[in-house]
Amino acid sequence: MITVLWLGLLLAQPAAPAPAAPAPPPVGPAQPAPAAPPPPAAASGPAEPAPPEPGAPAEPAPAPQSPAPPSSAPAAPPAKPAVPTTAPTQDLAPAPHQACVLGGLVYRLGTLPPRTGFSLAGSFQSRYATLAPGVELGWEFDFAYASFSQNVEANLVTSQSQSTFGLLQTVALRAGAFRAWLGVGAGLMIATQDKAPFARAVAGADLPFDQQTGIQVRVGYGYVLTSATVQSGDRTYDRTGNPLDIHAGLFYRFR
Repeated sequence: MITVLWLGLLLAQPAAPAPAAPAPPPVGPAQPAPAAPPPPAAASGPAEPAPPEPGAPAEPAPAPQSPAPPSSAPAAPPAKPAVPTTAPTQDLAPAPHQACVLGGLVYRLGTLPPRTGFSLAGSFQSRYATLAPGVELGWEFDFAYASFSQNVEANLVTSQSQSTFGLLQTVALRAGAFRAWLGVGAGLMIATQDKAPFARAVAGADLPFDQQTGIQVRVGYGYVLTSATVQSGDRTYDRTGNPLDIHAGLFYRFR
């Protein structure tokens, strides 16, 4: 009877749960294999570092170095280029062509009075070559008209006015815009009743206001090659005479 009751109690109790299986250990990162010992360093120099093992964490790159702080002392200013004490001079030749208008006096040598007269003249000059700095060659066309107002007997002197036309070769010395020149050539003289060829020489100087304008002064002499003569007493005179002239006027240079 007692045995039957004990078996009934055992069957009436609930079955106890089975014990849980132990959890597997957590899987961690693979441990790197121990690195092989580096080879012995060569005697000739320091040993090179061994290459990193695969899977090993890369070494961090070195941090960039910050620039050195600027010096507290002020930097020296840059040296300035040396300035020449005198500006270089430039030899600028003026324009090659020049026109001139002049007025002056003419004195006739070797003839009877009137010997002195008033004259108007003009010229055109042109430079065609420069031999050296300041030495120039050119040519000139020269014109002048002179009037002699004193009345004399017609059978003695008939040339009361005369005009001259000349073509000259010139050589000039120039310093800046100043110019001194000499011309030699020939031309034709036309008097009141006479025409005669003549040789002519002229010396002049150009005194500039600027590179284009200024004053010209000149002295010229003409020698008549053929001329009619006139007799006065026991002396013989040329009807035209050899003119010696002095002029001054304004010039203008252009290209």
